[in-house]
Amino acid sequence: MEKLVFIFKDDLSSNTIHLDKITNLFSLRNKTVHYTPHNAIRLKPKISELLQIWKQAIALLKRLEAIEMFDEDKFSKRLDERVKAFTHKWM
Repeated sequence: MEKLVFIFKDDLSSNTIHLDKITNLFSLRNKTVHYTPHNAIRLKPKISELLQIWKQAIALLKRLEAIEMFDEDKFSKRLDERVKAFTHKWM
C-alpha cells in the first residue's frame, strides 16, 4: 500500500485517484490469507463491493500504464474484459 501511495502521491493530493477500494482489497486479502474462524465470519464481500474494487483497480492500472508506457498488452484492458464477462454472466 505504501508503494501505491508513493507512486500516486500527486494524484492523491489533487484528489484525482482514490485508494479506498484498494485498501479494502488488501483487507479482504489479509482475511483470506490469515484464515481463522473469526475471519471466516467477517469475510463477506458483496458483488457490488468487488465490482467497485475492480473498477478502481482498472483506473489505477490505466494511470500506471500511461506513466510507464509498457510494451505488453494492457492489463487494465484484460481486467476490464474479465469484469464485463463476469457481469454479463452473473448479473
